[in-house]
Amino acid sequence: MKNKILLIILIAILSSTNCFSQNETSVPCQDKGIADAQFFRVNCVAKYKDKDKSKEQSLLTAKKKMGQQIDSIMKIVLDNYTSQFNEAKAKDIKKAFKNLMPDFEKQELRFLKIACQKSDKNKDGKFETYTALEVSKDEYLRNLSSKIMANKNLKEDYDESKFRVLIEK
Repeated sequence: MKNKILLIILIAILSSTNCFSQNETSVPCQDKGIADAQFFRVNCVAKYKDKDKSKEQSLLTAKKKMGQQIDSIMKIVLDNYTSQFNEAKAKDIKKAFKNLMPDFEKQELRFLKIACQKSDKNKDGKFETYTALEVSKDEYLRNLSSKIMANKNLKEDYDESKFRVLIEK
């Protein structure tokens, strides 16, 4: 019985929060949530009877999605960046990055900007809050570079211009 109740609660939570793919159209804030060469961007929607809860959940979900997006991009960038080194050196660089990134990403997520946030009441009486967030890639890279330069394990092998090209792709 407890499992059924937990399952129902989980389904209700998951169905009330949604993040959009970039292919959807005519959704508030959709155009403000598409990443480009200058910004990491995401957008999400949350539906609740309470407007404040809807806004809060939409923002929290968008922040989580942004963190996941940046994490995925940085893994790809790091793989491409370390391909220029021998296997042992690449492994050392990846390990040092792995230790650096969690705290850095938490710190960077504080600097998210809300590009768009709109709430509307739908026909079911629930508030739908659409939120689009963005982070400047230039600012992100600048802050990351200063952290890397402060790390003795990464400093000597870091080439900001090569890293920038990979991030801006």
